[in-house]
Amino acid sequence: AIFMIPTNPPPTFRKPELWSDDFTDFVKKCLVKNPEQRATATQLLQHPFIKNAKPVSILRDLITEAMEIKAKRHEEQQRELEEEEENSDEDELDSHTMVKTSSESVGTMRATSTMSEGAQTMIEHNSTMLESDLGTMVINSEDEEEEDGTMK
Repeated sequence: AIFMIPTNPPPTFRKPELWSDDFTDFVKKCLVKNPEQRATATQLLQHPFIKNAKPVSILRDLITEAMEIKAKRHEEQQRELEEEEENSDEDELDSHTMVKTSSESVGTMRATSTMSEGAQTMIEHNSTMLESDLGTMVINSEDEEEEDGTMK
């Protein structure tokens, strides 16, 4: 990027109509490539964009308010995580397991019985080919007469 600066013109706003004339002029003066032609810091401090700016206290209040909102959101997220952890202990059942193995099979997920009637294990076999992420799901229903191959 540093080598492109001398060969390319200074950046400009894609949609200057979204910005005030004072702001676009201020940025334009800051982006002059030739240091001899570029405005000094003292000159920039006298620019109408800086002179007409709102007091620092307004920005400070906005930043303080934003930080408080961010802290509250973080506290809420922490509380939700703690509640989820408490509830997840109650929901845990040791009846189903998801196992992902990587072998040279067709990439199909299948359900197979384990020790008891209600407990099942789902196994996904992957290959290194493109189909590794394109597994097949087959649902057979004895009631349906349609054989259109779509999942409902």
